[in-house]
Amino acid sequence: MQLKTKLSLLLLVPLLALALISGQSVIDSMTQAQQATAVKRSVELSVQISNLVHQTQKERGASAIFLSSQGSRYGSELSAQSQQTDLQRQALLQTLAQLDRQSYPANFLKRLGSAETQLKRLDQVRQQVSSQSIKLADALAYYTAMNGLFLDSVAQTLEVSPNADEAAAIMAYANFLKAKERAGIERAVLSAVFTADRFSGALYPKFIALVSEQQLLLAGFEALAVPELIDAYQAATRSASFSQVAEIRSIAMGKAESGGFGVDASTWFDTITVKINALKALEDQVAAALIASASEALHQADQRALVISVMTVAMLLVISLAGFLLFRHIFNDIQNLIRHLMEIAEGEGDLTQRLTVKRDDELGSLARWFNTFLDKLHPIISDLVTHVGHVQSAASDGSHISIQTNEKIQQHQLEVDQVVTAITELSAAAQEVAGNTSQAAEAARHANTSALKGKDLVKQ
Repeated sequence: MQLKTKLSLLLLVPLLALALISGQSVIDSMTQAQQATAVKRSVELSVQISNLVHQTQKERGASAIFLSSQGSRYGSELSAQSQQTDLQRQALLQTLAQLDRQSYPANFLKRLGSAETQLKRLDQVRQQVSSQSIKLADALAYYTAMNGLFLDSVAQTLEVSPNADEAAAIMAYANFLKAKERAGIERAVLSAVFTADRFSGALYPKFIALVSEQQLLLAGFEALAVPELIDAYQAATRSASFSQVAEIRSIAMGKAESGGFGVDASTWFDTITVKINALKALEDQVAAALIASASEALHQADQRALVISVMTVAMLLVISLAGFLLFRHIFNDIQNLIRHLMEIAEGEGDLTQRLTVKRDDELGSLARWFNTFLDKLHPIISDLVTHVGHVQSAASDGSHISIQTNEKIQQHQLEVDQVVTAITELSAAAQEVAGNTSQAAEAARHANTSALKGKDLVKQ
């Protein structure tokens, strides 16, 4: 693998790490933006639900007076209130028809579905109230159950926000809505009691429970709400309607057994309605704060995602450009170094050439040390060349002597060949003489033998 590829891969690692980290940050910001959008959307839906509940609370109270008076009181008021309820019901149904239910938690949808089922019975219950064919307790139970389901669905929007502060704000809002619902039930219960001028059945324990539940829920609201909303609530409690409601409560509690309260149901209804309207105004303020908080969280998340994206792209471009320029500079110097080394290696071996040193980094050190190496190698090679010349001269002289010696050897060889030839000829002559000598000896023996025989003959 070439150095260029290795350095490119080395640069690619931090770039990928930066891209991954930044990408995760962008994803986190987008997730927070989606969560903020979900919270904002859920609170806006909760406001519409609350607006409907606020009207059904009034309708419940008016129905209680109407039924308790056997239809002699609050008939026109109930009819007018039903029209106000229908306006909020139509607005909510239009919103629910366009609702993207897949983006909401299952528990929310379950409660909302049950509340919608109850809402479909509203016209039927109204007819029963109008015809007085429904018991007061059943009528109150219907409105209370429906409102409870709607308010429970609001509480389930907690699941759309993992943020602790937002969850606390939503819980405070839910507690406030439930406290207001208990105030609405109290309005209906005491409206029926003051119409009959006595507590009947289980209405007194229910009245006491409603007062206690309101106190607990409002305490929960104060424990979770932000200081500004707590101050707004405490300011509302100092209004005349709150103290007037407290006085009428005291009368109801003081004469619970005997009855004869001396309180007109319409007066109670109007007085507590002023208080509930004040609570509704504060409820709208709480909802507006939630929506503003979600909108701000959404804006911050979008801004954070945008800033991170822009910074990431800018950093990637800067790092890539800086890496490209740095690598190109390094590669150019390396290529120059390679080119000079190739000229020295593939040329005539001119050891007088030197690398140009313009850097103070490792490549500059490499070039300097290579030049130092050539400085030391050059005299050694020069001496070696000189000695090689001497050796070549000596070898040339030796070759000349060898040629002369070879010529003399060849001449001596010729002379030896001539001597060998002469010796061979002498040997042949000697052999011939030896043969003649042998024959002469043989003749001499024959002559000697003949002589001896002749001598013997002579002696005889």
